[in-house]
Amino acid sequence: MALSGDHGVAPTMRAANDAQMTSSAIKTKDLLKALEAELEKRWPVKKGEKYVLSGEYPYIQLNREAFEAVNLSELEAETAVADTLRELLAKRGDEFTVTSSKPAIPAGRQANPLSLGSVFPVAKMRTGEIPDTELGRRIMHSYSPYVGWAIWLNFSAFQFQGTEDGATHYSSFAYDRHVPLDFYGAMFVPGTYHDRVAPVDIAATFASILRVNQPSSVEGHVLTQVMRPDTGDGVAVHGVMKRSAGK
Repeated sequence: MALSGDHGVAPTMRAANDAQMTSSAIKTKDLLKALEAELEKRWPVKKGEKYVLSGEYPYIQLNREAFEAVNLSELEAETAVADTLRELLAKRGDEFTVTSSKPAIPAGRQANPLSLGSVFPVAKMRTGEIPDTELGRRIMHSYSPYVGWAIWLNFSAFQFQGTEDGATHYSSFAYDRHVPLDFYGAMFVPGTYHDRVAPVDIAATFASILRVNQPSSVEGHVLTQVMRPDTGDGVAVHGVMKRSAGK
């Protein structure tokens, strides 16, 4: 049996500041409203229409019909939104940051300006034109064609939507990708291990123990360091051979 989790969690703004990691919480509604206003300056819309549908991070969802009405393709629209968002944060980033009642210590230490750590058009995700990096591979693994027109984004480290005391998750940073990975069973050696592992290692490890082929799309590794020696025709349990039925 194995136990893991689907995601970790970012620290709250206050907890990060207490640990001397300057943090910023983002006023998402205000930011999306300002982004919409900037887009409408360039391409006026009909009354009741809007370009930005919502901000369910790590995506900002866009209105396909509104952009098509001004003759923009998906890639053109998503690129324009990404560029506009960068400009907006560079000029007015402080407007969209929650003011901390308890600044990071030591006193006077300033948080980094609100900025984008990375941003990608979903149109390029559809065609696989995402850099072949660790981040790029994670993005492609989470891609779904049902996302629609959107941009994928992460703000810089310790910058996330929410409040001073609220936590969230959705970034590519290590602090909210830490999850447990526990194994239980006769084939495992009890202990705490400090290797870098991932939930995808479960399938590869179980396949090895069960002596079946690994899934064709498996990307995990067999965690031999947690396994008891395989004696070939049975399972070693506390030094005693347990032979399979019929042998």
